[in-house]
Amino acid sequence: MMSNGQTSMQAFKSLSREEQIESLFVIVQSVRNDQANDKREHIEMKVDISYVKSEMQGIRKRRNLSDKTLTTSDKIMAVLDRRFDTWAWFRDKVLPQVMTVIVFGILYMVFGGKLP
Repeated sequence: MMSNGQTSMQAFKSLSREEQIESLFVIVQSVRNDQANDKREHIEMKVDISYVKSEMQGIRKRRNLSDKTLTTSDKIMAVLDRRFDTWAWFRDKVLPQVMTVIVFGILYMVFGGKLP
């Protein structure tokens, strides 16, 4: 049994010279089209990367300016406040559950402590 590559080769050889050249030109045109699309995407990525780099440089400059005004202990406190923001954790994780239990307790007491 013949493989797909062999049948393609036989089909190509059975074409006339003009048709063979035409099919080769179509293949080359397709490859060039793919290459042009890849180059365009590469250029777009370079533009995106340069934009991100410029934004990062601006952020670094602003951070350096603000860091120069802080003392070392102020910087440490700022990092600790960001990492261990306990009020936000308590507000987001614990408080809703506690409030739910309290509301259920109040409803239970209001309705005489009996389940329906």
